[in-house]
Amino acid sequence: MSAPPLLLALLAAAPILVILVAMLGPKWPAVRAAALGVGVALVLLALPLPFSVPRAAGAPLPDVGMFVVGIGAEASFLTLGILWILWPALALHAYQQQRGALRTLERGLLRVTPHRPAQLLLVFFEGAAGFGAPIAMCAPILVSLGVPLRRARHAAHGAGRGPRGHRPRRCRHARGSAGS
Repeated sequence: MSAPPLLLALLAAAPILVILVAMLGPKWPAVRAAALGVGVALVLLALPLPFSVPRAAGAPLPDVGMFVVGIGAEASFLTLGILWILWPALALHAYQQQRGALRTLERGLLRVTPHRPAQLLLVFFEGAAGFGAPIAMCAPILVSLGVPLRRARHAAHGAGRGPRGHRPRRCRHARGSAGS
């Protein structure tokens, strides 16, 4: 059985498209949209589509259970990789809070420069390291400097995007706060 390549490409992209539509349309949380995407992928996997696995003529269809195990293994591997990065950052943040290091950092930044925009820029550059560190370590520093929580989170998240070639947004909270 042969299907047009465009149809096969659309079917292969269906789980990702479903996730995007669920997150952008009704604004589902990522976990819920991902579960729906996995469900669509499993339904497509169960169908005898011609691109499932190359096999010799007359050979039996591959075991769907092995695909599910492979998907689970890949998801576990990716999750462990993310946690490997985030757990130390969260532990460092907890240690900073316990020891009062955020206040020390705030006083140090005030000694470097009294200008709020320059302080925010220094913290932003620190956050450009990426790997989850900007939100876990830089956002609390921004909050201790007086930046509202939501803006600090967005600024720290934007700092983590810097090295990947994304154009950083202009910080709105830095404007007009030089005198504060």
